[in-house]
Amino acid sequence: NGVIPTAEAAGRLMAMSLVSPAAGEMMEDLLNPREDLEVIERPVNANEIGLTPAQLADQGQLLLAVLRNGTVQRFDQNAVDSFEAGDQLVVIRHATHVKS
Repeated sequence: NGVIPTAEAAGRLMAMSLVSPAAGEMMEDLLNPREDLEVIERPVNANEIGLTPAQLADQGQLLLAVLRNGTVQRFDQNAVDSFEAGDQLVVIRHATHVKS
């Protein structure tokens, strides 16, 4: 549960767009559910158990985080070598990707 102050979020997006127009455009795409990309939290699929984050990227999904045993492991922590049963994945993927 969390609160998202819309004015603050909009201000951050505007600032990002001024500093880095391409990054701002990507964030806008991620925030718009009708665009090409989406951020989604989903359970690991049976055929993904044992895969590495790089192998998931090869399938068109960029890993942001893994929720394992109540702990969030972000992509930049390099704490997850491979996916395990029960993992929840937070990924960026094409919105047209086959739903899990």
